[in-house]
Amino acid sequence: MSDFGKSIIAMKDGIVGFLKLERVLAFICLFIPLILILFDCNKVRDSISAYADMQENQIYVFLLTMAAMMFLVNGVVKEQKWYNSVLGISLMGVVLFHYEEFQKLHYAFAVIFFLGSAVVISYYTSKKQKLVASLFALTIVFALLAHFKFDWISLFVAEWIALGIIGIHYILESFHILD
Repeated sequence: MSDFGKSIIAMKDGIVGFLKLERVLAFICLFIPLILILFDCNKVRDSISAYADMQENQIYVFLLTMAAMMFLVNGVVKEQKWYNSVLGISLMGVVLFHYEEFQKLHYAFAVIFFLGSAVVISYYTSKKQKLVASLFALTIVFALLAHFKFDWISLFVAEWIALGIIGIHYILESFHILD
């Protein structure tokens, strides 16, 4: 086999490996809230960010950093999706700026992450999957409105719904279902 053929096979193996990693990290996104609850002695806090105050807060930092890295790697490696780099950096901002000590910065990064994810999901999806993607994006927006506008659900539940939708979107995208 020629060197070019070997290079193509190596590149294909790298892409397949990346897609597997993307799926693992997307599943982690789905279960971040549950993992935090379990590591915090089954305590449900007001928001995901409130787990920064749990005794084993390195779990909070670790999980959100892993999710942020999923976005950054996706943004840089996979077809240069710049908008995912922005989402990854915004999620890092959520982790770096404590929700009480740096309230404005923390919430600005959180808004960029959650609403930015809704925009990315609805806008950067193929035309044939636009309806599904738009429903995903609307679910994120509705979950946030259900908390902030109507006080129907806690911020924790709204964030879990949003993270779940984001995780499901990336899983489907990695299987090329939303292409």
